Amino acid sequence: MKPFLCSALLRYTPGLLAALLILAMPFTAQAEVAFTLDLWHGYSFYYGDAALVATNPAPATYHRVESHNGLIWQNAGNNNDSSSSNLSLTNDLAVLMNEVTNGLWTLTLNFGDASQQIYTFSVSAAGVNTGLFGTADVTSPADGTTATTNQPNIQWTGPNFPEVYVQVAENDFPYAFGGSATLPGTTTNWTPPAPLSAAEQSVLLIFRTNGYAGVTFTTPTGGTGLTGWSAVADLNTYDYSSFTVPGAAGNSALGNAVDAPELTWTTGGDADWFAQDYEVYDITTNAAQSGFIGVSGTSWIETTVQGPGTLEYAWAIFADEYDYAEVEWNGFQENYLEWDWGWDTGIIYLDPGPNTIRWTFYNDDPTAGDYDAAFLDEVVYTPEPPEYDVEFNLRLQRNYRNGTTYYLAFPDLPSVYPPAATVHEVESPNQLFTGGEGSSSSANLTSLDAVLDECTNGVWTLYLDRGSPYEEQYTFSMSVLSLSTNDFPPVVILDPIDGASGVSTDPNYMWFGPPSFDSLFVLVRDNEANSTVGFSSLSALTASWDGPTLAEGTNTFSATYTSNNFMGLDFTEPSGGYPLSSWFSTAEISTAASSTFIASSGFVPLPVTIFPPVLIGGDLGLSFPTQSGATHFVEWSTNLVTGPWLPATNFPGDGTTNMVTLPATHPAAYFKVETE
Repeated sequence: MKPFLCSALLRYTPGLLAALLILAMPFTAQAEVAFTLDLWHGYSFYYGDAALVATNPAPATYHRVESHNGLIWQNAGNNNDSSSSNLSLTNDLAVLMNEVTNGLWTLTLNFGDASQQIYTFSVSAAGVNTGLFGTADVTSPADGTTATTNQPNIQWTGPNFPEVYVQVAENDFPYAFGGSATLPGTTTNWTPPAPLSAAEQSVLLIFRTNGYAGVTFTTPTGGTGLTGWSAVADLNTYDYSSFTVPGAAGNSALGNAVDAPELTWTTGGDADWFAQDYEVYDITTNAAQSGFIGVSGTSWIETTVQGPGTLEYAWAIFADEYDYAEVEWNGFQENYLEWDWGWDTGIIYLDPGPNTIRWTFYNDDPTAGDYDAAFLDEVVYTPEPPEYDVEFNLRLQRNYRNGTTYYLAFPDLPSVYPPAATVHEVESPNQLFTGGEGSSSSANLTSLDAVLDECTNGVWTLYLDRGSPYEEQYTFSMSVLSLSTNDFPPVVILDPIDGASGVSTDPNYMWFGPPSFDSLFVLVRDNEANSTVGFSSLSALTASWDGPTLAEGTNTFSATYTSNNFMGLDFTEPSGGYPLSSWFSTAEISTAASSTFIASSGFVPLPVTIFPPVLIGGDLGLSFPTQSGATHFVEWSTNLVTGPWLPATNFPGDGTTNMVTLPATHPAAYFKVETE
């Protein structure tokens, strides 16, 4: 190994040196930290989540804890409180526990601040197996059924855990909460404290073991200022069940009286409107009447509907001179009746978005006559059918990282017109794969069969303007025409290799993958800063990339090949809502790999191992592993002690094994390799 020489001139001044040392010492982060590792099981899937509480004092920026591959992490602080969500989702408990126990966790106090301190700790687990988690199951009301009462007794079975949490709430906006309770784990049923609304309801059932003794944590080491540390693991097994509470929403007396029980009606003023059956329009059996009010009094009734659409109504006034009634649309007068006009009809063409329509009776005359009231009947709202143009794409991916091959599916909506007032979203049958306009997420599954099972065993759901009063919901299905693991050729990262250290901060990335694919995307991330350093879209024929300069520390490089317009999948046209104006579905397949390595600007040459020489057609062949970012000098001498050492060749290292060939006419000699 060639030595590196450097020189410097230092003038020693005691007082100045002491001052410089004091100025150079940053404030040390201090904190008391409580860490909770949550291990979750539901259906056939497992994932990990983290909770981090740091006090005394509060973080200057934020504190962060993460597992060794970064699949489970949590930030806690005054400017960052995000978490890893379900990045570790898997159908194999062993994969999750490998992430939890096989490697060091990192705890960073005051991330990015001058006082930042970095600690590491480990997690051990005993007795954590699939049998321990068991299975939670809501047995009544069964999933997809209609309850026989609006206050049903909810029943379940589950594992032998110390406690169980149960919650019921509406499935759709505005997600009205129906109640919750934390009960002893032996409890098998619970009744909501009050009747539930007439809507689709969802039960969340969670069995919990808080502070599971089989999972233990070491005390973090490596930094200073950690004044308190506690760590526990909680096990959770959950289930969801959706059921319907009978009865039409908005089925009030006023709604029935005006023949529009599907709308929500409110009334107010000096007296409320009410239902009656002695004054009606045409052949209906009842209508709504304004309340009994005195001079200068008002009585109103209103509803809000989501446009576009048309609202038709019949209304009347029977009153004295100067009394009148009006219809307001979003605060502006739309129609007007006065005195003893009698019955009339009206129609309002509503704009897109929320539209509030109010009918008001005004009593401006002290004398009484007839009913001295206004009436409303036969309200009909006809929504204008939306004309959505929808493009849907599903990308199936093979991804090799950290020594394991995963399969994923990323659905998204590249184009939907008109744009969402809230959000447009799409979900696979069990919500393992979700996406929207410009976003997509996927669970990590360990086989292609598991991905295809999720994609084909059930219906996908498409939500347009999800969560709004005019949400449209559709379902469609996927089938496989032709697809196998052979359609996903592996990607291999050659340099820097996974797990390498001492890599130059200016590496040249090398790999190989399927050149027949349509596109290639490469990306490098700074793991410690949790940020993207650089990326590029390349030709699939490309096998190297001179990326940006890296910061010292842990980085990850990934290469992803994509084949567009894959014809091996088929999707049905969505149904269930208003017919779509157009539907266009496509599929892609991609294959990817990543390499995680440690970069160092102070380059450290590594020892070289020369393999036994071989004869190649009579010539001498010397081979040895090269170091990425280094230059190797091959030299020879006939005298091992006195030299001289003469150059044979030199070349840059790329992390692969290189063969040097010397002619047979070369004199007998000693050979050495120097790296710099």
